[in-house]
Amino acid sequence: MAFFTGREDIAGIPSIVTDFVKFGCLEYTEAKDFGARLNIVQQLGNGPTLHSFARPVHGDLKPDHFRITEYGVVQIIDPSLARYETNEHTGLTTLILPFVAPELPSLT
Repeated sequence: MAFFTGREDIAGIPSIVTDFVKFGCLEYTEAKDFGARLNIVQQLGNGPTLHSFARPVHGDLKPDHFRITEYGVVQIIDPSLARYETNEHTGLTTLILPFVAPELPSLT
């Protein structure tokens, strides 16, 4: 499973950089058997544990927020609304401002 990479190409201006991913989740799974579909679900379930050092939990995981490569590797995208877990706070919902949609900060 691959995740987005946050970076700043121009100092002070954050951007999200992801690989080109050919398939949407439904488009990819239409022609696949149960085993391939189960593998996708397992990747989605295990994905956040792969990056446990940062402890992010995607706050809005739905079919539009992940893509699948031609090799069956899931990539989670759109991390704008996420939840972090720390020793002091569990389930703290937060906006990740560098990656949030422009209209969301005005709603808070």
